[in-house]
Amino acid sequence: MLAPEDLNAEWFTAVLQRRYPGVCVTEAVVTRAHEWTNVHAHVTLAYASTSTSTSTSTPAPAPAPERVFVKLPPANAAKARALGSSRMGTQEALFYTHLAPMIDLRVPDPHGALIEEDGGFAIVIEDLRDTGCTPHNLIGVEPDAAAVALEDLARMHVAFEDQARRNQESVSWIRAPRIPEPGEPTRPNLGQKLLRKGIEEQSERLGEAYVGVAERWISDGAWFQRLWWNAPWTVIHGDAHPGNLFDDHGRVGFLDWGLISLGDPLRDMSYFIALALDTEVRRRHERELIRHYLEVRNGLGGRGIGFDEAWLRHRLHAAYTVPASCQALDVPADASPNARRFSDLFLERAIAAVDDLDVCGAIEAQSC
Repeated sequence: MLAPEDLNAEWFTAVLQRRYPGVCVTEAVVTRAHEWTNVHAHVTLAYASTSTSTSTSTPAPAPAPERVFVKLPPANAAKARALGSSRMGTQEALFYTHLAPMIDLRVPDPHGALIEEDGGFAIVIEDLRDTGCTPHNLIGVEPDAAAVALEDLARMHVAFEDQARRNQESVSWIRAPRIPEPGEPTRPNLGQKLLRKGIEEQSERLGEAYVGVAERWISDGAWFQRLWWNAPWTVIHGDAHPGNLFDDHGRVGFLDWGLISLGDPLRDMSYFIALALDTEVRRRHERELIRHYLEVRNGLGGRGIGFDEAWLRHRLHAAYTVPASCQALDVPADASPNARRFSDLFLERAIAAVDDLDVCGAIEAQSC
């Protein structure tokens, strides 16, 4: 697996050649490296001069980047193997290689990517600090920006509703979710174990609605999978929570495409509305935002979805905020203050969403 110390000038020259033919990197300096789920490295690059009169290093020949952000597998071998088996890194590398240049969403500018046979990967993208972008994390998306973000998502969703277009090489690698058959045995996963621990230790904080959804997920997570994906599919981001969003001077950008998949477009709409907006903002604006998303879809010629159907599926997909927030129930003792605040915020918004939207009632109605 690649590590920050492998990111030398020769390596960058090979990776950047596909987008910037003839480019020659003479120096690569890792200015910062840290690990969250993956290893993240910020790197400054210098290039051979294009002039025949000198061979000294110079700033980047336009439009090659002077600074880049590189995403690598975790340093821990076991974690790296687990991530490799999930193919999340591979999926994201394929997204930046094939799909990012095609879609009208604000995503980090892709400079290059590498996929290794053992599941290793490297993704070289825009360093968002260079363009004045900031992570959303603890900052709720404002209603006007949320409306534009939903327009952006709607364009992607409608563009890939057609199976024939999804069969094209640029998106044929995107996986469909595996839907368990009724009665198919499943083994408890880490998310279910974390939810059980959270219920046992924090039930008062979590509230009746959150605990009710968690209990149902623990007892029959496969039922939710069959419920959520019982709708026409398209390409979805799959993980548009605030930690995977950034602000580009008022426009929402989308990071971390490791969970890109085929699925119900209303998953993206619902998950974004439930978690990206501050709770009070969501309560005031979620109905109008859903209507706006539907109007944009209709204007683009997408599959017709009425508000009542969208509202019901918003409530059902909001159940996903429960397993999605399971790690926020078990924050490591050595977590940074920012990581702890983000986990608290994520969990608070999930708790509020399942309560406000009567998710338990929506689930119960589907069970009859």
